[in-house]
Amino acid sequence: MKKIELKKNRKGEMIWDALIPLLLGILVLVGVYYFFFSNYIWDYVRNLPGGNKNNNKDSPVQNITKDDKILAEYYKVGVILDAKYIKFCTKGDCNNLVDSKLYLIGDERQGTIYVDINWAVDKKIGTMINSNVVIDNEIFSGKGVYGSIKEDIPPYADMRNFDKSIYISGILYREKEYVVSANEGFGVQ
Repeated sequence: MKKIELKKNRKGEMIWDALIPLLLGILVLVGVYYFFFSNYIWDYVRNLPGGNKNNNKDSPVQNITKDDKILAEYYKVGVILDAKYIKFCTKGDCNNLVDSKLYLIGDERQGTIYVDINWAVDKKIGTMINSNVVIDNEIFSGKGVYGSIKEDIPPYADMRNFDKSIYISGILYREKEYVVSANEGFGVQ
């Protein structure tokens, strides 16, 4: 009987000797996986349907700055890409950008807005001072440089909205959209 008991004990010991390293290996793999991918796992679990049902961690915003109000409520005129190229938003929607030949030299604190005609004869049409865009009045009145650039500037409505817009984080905003009347256009005042 002793032989049978010894054989059983040896088999049990052999099973435990193989099982313990296997369990430790699995535990180490789970730990490594958790370490590298834990944020993704928890984000996935939180985003399941009903995952944010009782999430009271978000507190109401109390200190809304002027910039935050502009970002949320104001009309989007255009964007400045690569701190230079100006593209216009379609009806306030910056997901649909319209190319233009306008570009900015300088920065939002002090810059000059030009129309890209060719490398030697680009024409200045406005300035940007302290994040505010100011288009020269002679453009709207159809005088001065307007005659040589009329084919290269954006439509009148886009230019009117661009004038007196404010630059915040790459996007140009206005308090409200400038609505062009039927008898308004370049050179018509």
